[in-house]
Amino acid sequence: MLKDLEIEAFIAQKSSFDLLIDARSPKEFNESHIPNAHNYYALSNEEHCEVGTLYKNVSHNDAKLLGAHYICQNSAKHLLEIGQKFKIGSKIGIYCAKGGLRSSSLAIILSHIGYQVYRLKGGYKSYRFYVLSYLENLPHHRFILLGGNTGCGKSELIAKLSSSLDLEGLANHLGSSFGHIKGAQPSQKAFENNVCEILHKIDPKAYIFVEAESKRMGKCTIPSHLHEQMQKGFRIEISAPLIQRIERILKDYHSMSPHFFS
Repeated sequence: MLKDLEIEAFIAQKSSFDLLIDARSPKEFNESHIPNAHNYYALSNEEHCEVGTLYKNVSHNDAKLLGAHYICQNSAKHLLEIGQKFKIGSKIGIYCAKGGLRSSSLAIILSHIGYQVYRLKGGYKSYRFYVLSYLENLPHHRFILLGGNTGCGKSELIAKLSSSLDLEGLANHLGSSFGHIKGAQPSQKAFENNVCEILHKIDPKAYIFVEAESKRMGKCTIPSHLHEQMQKGFRIEISAPLIQRIERILKDYHSMSPHFFS
């Protein structure tokens, strides 16, 4: 079975998928993707570049033939892995960049084998439009901001509270001058996707606990409307004894070394 779904229907079905496939190249996938997707690419990075160049500069037909050749090779490899992990009849969601050849090729094969396949119309492009629209027209208006000095335990509280949004965790940044010590941050698109994913699961009528943050955390920027709604929320100041704050700061920043400042 193969069925094409508009973005709203695809999002509504997403939690029921046994597997969500991103058929784009690894480079596209690593830059950002739908949360919980797995990258079973139709074309590798090199193949995607080669086929695209051939399509633009030489011949559309030659590019299609070469692309189909690579897709068949890659699909054969992916099918063995998918078959080992997911029994025939499993429910599979799939998308590519714009809902074109890359996703349809693998989707057709999987559906003929016996999988229930749901393909996203418009591909990842339609998903990104959905995310940006959701964040711009945010249905959540009840926020409780946790403020306080560094080391007072705000992040620990956020982790334990229900209906919370851990922006620092999603940005992989401590939200301070040296917050980037946690390592590589996600792209802005990936950050927005994950924020949307979490908010989508929270009842719009519920209060959402969030740490009081500046709009920018390293290279990640909190979506404007979300940040505006956060600033309108109730603010609770968190305090802790100095010794506890020092202990937390030492724990959070333990990886810093003299080399970090050089």
